[in-house]
Amino acid sequence: THRREDKIVVTIADDGVGFDLSKPVGRSDGRNHIVIENVRKRLMSQCNGRLEINSSPKGTVVDIFLPVIKDKEAVAVSKMMWYNIFRRK
Repeated sequence: THRREDKIVVTIADDGVGFDLSKPVGRSDGRNHIVIENVRKRLMSQCNGRLEINSSPKGTVVDIFLPVIKDKEAVAVSKMMWYNIFRRK
């Protein structure tokens, strides 16, 4: 995690085999799962954030960009939004 200008950037990376971003992500249970797109939409709508994914046969890098919040009340709202984004249903 680091700060870039007016954003906080959270980077997650691995050195696995990667995956094709143009194909729907599925599981062996035969159902399609749209977790990546849901996270992208929630980051945008609830945090004014952005999700970027770069994947290749040498690994995957996921960057989450979040705006820096300076107001204390806004920080409390931001924490609540993060809870709602990542909570399990």
